[in-house]
Amino acid sequence: MTFSVIPSPERQGCWRAIAGRMMAKIITKSNTDELAACVAEYLSASPSKLVRIEGVCGSGKTTICRKLAENGIGLHIEIDRFATKLPKPTPYPQCLRQAELNAEIIRAMRTGKTVILDAVCLEEVAPAERWGRGLRIYVKQLSFNSVDPIWHVGINLEDDPPTDEPHRSVHLYHMNCLPHMNADLIVEYPEEFHRLPDVRYSRERCFDPSNSVTVD
Repeated sequence: MTFSVIPSPERQGCWRAIAGRMMAKIITKSNTDELAACVAEYLSASPSKLVRIEGVCGSGKTTICRKLAENGIGLHIEIDRFATKLPKPTPYPQCLRQAELNAEIIRAMRTGKTVILDAVCLEEVAPAERWGRGLRIYVKQLSFNSVDPIWHVGINLEDDPPTDEPHRSVHLYHMNCLPHMNADLIVEYPEEFHRLPDVRYSRERCFDPSNSVTVD
């Protein structure tokens, strides 16, 4: 899908207004194409040259990043490409070829272009203390088994951490670093075979940050 990088003046003004507020913005769309277009508009109004996109495994974060890159938006670093499958299940950060990843981030930043980092456990593998806070985006998939959606990951986080890796390290990372609560922008869409309802719905089980607002 191809989308316009530069939104209309009216739309751009809207994004600049919400991008300057100290609260998380939540955007809900039907699919990753629509979300990528929204993220592109958001980035056009942001001065940040670093974008940090997180989400659990399979959430759609890499898909969105690839769509942005295909439209010439930013240099996408897919951190999973630096992961090595080890004989024994291992916490995610320990699977990475960290030196190679660091070199790639340095190379990308030297271009002066916007750099988009995409990973689970992002603060552990590319800490803000070293690379900068950047613009933080979190990707969710919602279940619409009824009109009111559920973010199942949020429910699972209320349980004890799983014992198998890398799921355990991802769970503990969410509990310790709270990427789903500390994002500047939360983008979400229905899981496969589900669709957005045509009526208003409750967000009680979406596990939204307390300082958040939904936007179109």
